[in-house]
Amino acid sequence: MKHFRNLLFISLMAVLLFPGLCFALPDDNTGIVIPPISQGWRLSQTVTEQYVNNDWVNNQRKIYCYNQIYHTNIDSICTQSYNFQTNSWYTTMVRAFQYDATHQYITDCSIKMLLLRDTFPYWKIQFTYDVDHKLIKITDKVFNPDMDYRFWEDVKRTYFTYSNNTISQIMCWDATLNIHPHIYVKTDLEADYLGRIITETTQTALDSLTWSNHKKIMNSYYVNDNSTGAIIIDRIARELPLNYAMGDTFEHGMYTENITQTWWDNSWQNTYRDSYTYTTDIPTYPDLEHNTRSINSHSREEWLYGGGWANLENHLFSFCPNGNLNQILFLSWDMLDSQWLYVERTSCCWEDLTANEDNVSPAISDINLSVYPNPFNENFNIAVRSKSPTPIKVRLYNVRGQAVYETRMLPNTNLALNSKTFSDKMNSSGIYFLKVSQGTKSKCSKIIRLK
Repeated sequence: MKHFRNLLFISLMAVLLFPGLCFALPDDNTGIVIPPISQGWRLSQTVTEQYVNNDWVNNQRKIYCYNQIYHTNIDSICTQSYNFQTNSWYTTMVRAFQYDATHQYITDCSIKMLLLRDTFPYWKIQFTYDVDHKLIKITDKVFNPDMDYRFWEDVKRTYFTYSNNTISQIMCWDATLNIHPHIYVKTDLEADYLGRIITETTQTALDSLTWSNHKKIMNSYYVNDNSTGAIIIDRIARELPLNYAMGDTFEHGMYTENITQTWWDNSWQNTYRDSYTYTTDIPTYPDLEHNTRSINSHSREEWLYGGGWANLENHLFSFCPNGNLNQILFLSWDMLDSQWLYVERTSCCWEDLTANEDNVSPAISDINLSVYPNPFNENFNIAVRSKSPTPIKVRLYNVRGQAVYETRMLPNTNLALNSKTFSDKMNSSGIYFLKVSQGTKSKCSKIIRLK
């Protein structure tokens, strides 16, 4: 147990910042995958609220910062919690990412925690690829704060094996659990004729030799799902590292149902059933990032000891007119009153792929929006270029989606604004969102006020 005594300080930090979190990779997410890049847009921030006393209250916010040259690459993700005493957000964690020479694959993620205005190194993740850019290994390291020997120590290693043009096995050595100094976890994957994963069988061992059944998941796919083994391998390399670092689940394709069973009393016993519904008009795309836009709901049921499935939780999805995810509503089933109860909702804000750092000339039919200076203190300028003479509608929103200001301007002109114009609606530092519209075309930009 010397390993855990050396890491006591890090564990204490995690518990203080995340109650209920035992020494492990920080999992501060909803568990629902939100692709950060979608049809020329990128995720700017997510705001999670909890339903308390018949009202929605702020809980957590994630702010996505992108590379100024490679506009789809995430430089860092800042996690913030809400302080009800000061009515403001404060940062609790920052994840920073590095990419390979092709700028397509994440190679490193470093996680720092903020406690009492101090920043502490906490976790580091390294992703290894082969010459064909297949993800073959993930290494988790935790910072050992021993005053005499400060160093990064391996606490988890995950290996990926591929065969028949799909993934076939995941092997993991894990020392992040307090049940034993370490444990081995092996998941064997069975694929259908397309290479899609239909069965996931997980076993555990203390010595990597004597394996015991643990869990089995059986997947069924939507009729419009067009995933193949090759697509899954590519998505594992491109998408799984971000999902892993954020504590998200990774979905192989467009599921209709997942049945989870656990090994109990020498047999497989039903545990959970996850069901998915989609819109009836689903476009055909080669990757799940686009297919995610068509999901309507993801519900989970649990198996009762007396037999039969019972409601447990439900996620409902809504989308913007342009197809980007707008909101995820999380509900829990109240067995006593036999009704669904609001628990949490996560709202997404999107921006143009090259917002604020765009040095690329837009297509001739597009609107070109620039805001400067950004960040700003009191004054800022809006410049809009367009070939159409139609007046431009300008709207400014706060992070809660409330309109702060609205006006109109002519295209190919500049509009100078002062925050005092907005009275008490923009009296604090923070992030705001500017949207300009001209007919059916629109552009959005994130602006930051620093007082």
